[in-house]
Amino acid sequence: MSKIIKSEYFGSWVMRCNGLEQHDLTPKQFLKHFNSFHNLPADTKVPRDFKRAKLNHLLNTECWYSADGKYKVAKAICKYGDCNYVVHKEGWEIIWLSIRINNGEDHLRDWRDFQEIKNDLAGKNREAVEIYPNENKLVDEVNTYHLWVYPEKFETPMGWSDRSVQEDNSKDQRRI
Repeated sequence: MSKIIKSEYFGSWVMRCNGLEQHDLTPKQFLKHFNSFHNLPADTKVPRDFKRAKLNHLLNTECWYSADGKYKVAKAICKYGDCNYVVHKEGWEIIWLSIRINNGEDHLRDWRDFQEIKNDLAGKNREAVEIYPNENKLVDEVNTYHLWVYPEKFETPMGWSDRSVQEDNSKDQRRI
């Protein structure tokens, strides 16, 4: 049974599958083909506990699809010390929104769409960032955007401190 979230902007979001199902894999197939799935040499020894942690992460990842068919978003809860190594601050838990655009060959995106994705799937009162990393930490394997959503009540130490939204159809802004 699919979960549905109503959205003022997109109409709704439907959770169609988990992170493993999006790859059309069973748990047994994932564990058997772990190395090829993670682009590791076939003879690389990976501890069973680590493979199980990765499997559990995928099983707990939610795959949401916008009603208009434009976006697919994988939503995962990540914690310090988990198998993904994406949270670097002890005691922290973040929401990872991995966003894919399905609009043909045009990969342009709209900032307002991403703001609404964050609001709909992580909450209006949480802040998120998109990171342009140092080249030695660059991950660019598929045309996907990543938003990293901070814990509740955390405020980013940079950016605007007051709301200012231009809603008229001026030459510098389009209507909402």
